[in-house]
Amino acid sequence: MRLLFFLVGVCLLAAGWFFSDTGTDNPGNDSSLLSATKAHADSFAEAWEKQDAQLLAEEYEDDAVSILNNLVLPVQGKNGLVEHFATAFSDASPMKGSTLEVETLKSTDLGGGWSYGDGTFRLISADAEVLEDGKWGNIAKGTDGRLKLVQESAHVIIKETDVLTPSEGDKALDGVAPITITDTEFLAHMDRFQKAWASNDAEALAAEFTEDADRIIGSSPDAIRGRSAILQSFNETFVEGSRFAGTSIDTTPLGFREIGENHIAAHGLWMIKNSDGVVIARGQWGNLFRRENGTVKMLMESAGAFVFKE
Repeated sequence: MRLLFFLVGVCLLAAGWFFSDTGTDNPGNDSSLLSATKAHADSFAEAWEKQDAQLLAEEYEDDAVSILNNLVLPVQGKNGLVEHFATAFSDASPMKGSTLEVETLKSTDLGGGWSYGDGTFRLISADAEVLEDGKWGNIAKGTDGRLKLVQESAHVIIKETDVLTPSEGDKALDGVAPITITDTEFLAHMDRFQKAWASNDAEALAAEFTEDADRIIGSSPDAIRGRSAILQSFNETFVEGSRFAGTSIDTTPLGFREIGENHIAAHGLWMIKNSDGVVIARGQWGNLFRRENGTVKMLMESAGAFVFKE
């Protein structure tokens, strides 16, 4: 199933951007962005039909990253993408004969050729079985008149029956170290976020998002839009009886890049611990941040939990 989910993620931007709505739900759309996204989707679909791993990888920037909840670590660069696609198109792949339904809910121009968006996906097997339902939140760059994927972050919707707690002695992340980041505003944001979580302070956590922010997270079936809704989501996270009440969170940044003058794309790992310091859930995040008045806040959070097999 990890392989299945990887392939969902890597086709999301190509398929999703193509179906971008030009109505009021997508105020950042413009004709040039829509033309570029359509061209990207067309070339991606042609490469997919050929099942050509190398050709598909050309739909990404050379240093693109793919962040998927059921992979322990992100997929880095074209070589990593080619390897995954090649495996996916092998004779034993469960992807053969499957179909993908994608809906784009938001598509926004950041300026300077950068754009981001989010939506939903459903993967259906050749036997008409729903294999995966999830959401995506991605960042793209216009290059030579066409879009290429820069940061992809896609995650399945968590079910009540899903096992999120790693087994005792889990060492999958041993030796994984954070990258060195010198951006003091970004580091201050990360520190405030972790301290607010440790205090289960919903208002302080919501304050780390922009007013127009979106949370695209596996624990919610729908995108959470705007700071008021985000505040409510954190109140629900820490309500008495919730698995996350009384927890703390560790975040490990693995990638960081400036997006123009006012935005940052970053990705990494997260780990939630109970009051005894025991890890009860872990996963990945691939987020978009905006600088506002000397501070950094989240514009789009796209994160999901690793689901363990019983």
